[in-house]
Amino acid sequence: MKLNYTYKVFQLLIFSILFFSFSCETTKNINKSNHGEVQKISLRKTGMVNSSVLEITETEKFFIVQNRGGDENTHSSKTNESEWKELKKMLAVIDLNQIDSWEAPTQERFHDGARAVQITISMESQEFNSHSFDEGKPPAELSELYNYLVSLENQ
Repeated sequence: MKLNYTYKVFQLLIFSILFFSFSCETTKNINKSNHGEVQKISLRKTGMVNSSVLEITETEKFFIVQNRGGDENTHSSKTNESEWKELKKMLAVIDLNQIDSWEAPTQERFHDGARAVQITISMESQEFNSHSFDEGKPPAELSELYNYLVSLENQ
């Protein structure tokens, strides 16, 4: 009888330790990525011929193209609720604390073989900037977000 009681106490102790260790780990992961709400996402492309900026907020998208001669073309449109939700979903799986450490897979922008691109995510409490990378060739961790931003840019 005493052995059975000891066995149950031991099981409860092991279960408690495992439960609390997983709970603490989950809390750490949630807190690590909790920088507040997304305020704005920017996609900047800079090259010899022109530069462009796509800025997306929850309510509006701004697209600005400036040619080398100084001509500037600006247009804006409303951000669809589904677009904003999709962007937030993509950002939820990106570790924003690491975004500035992901290296570009190619270096063509250094000799004008491609425009340099940078993604900036503005949160309530902080701003996160990626390293610049070649247009069309983002770091693997940013490729889904980059491709989606480009699709919004082309609408």
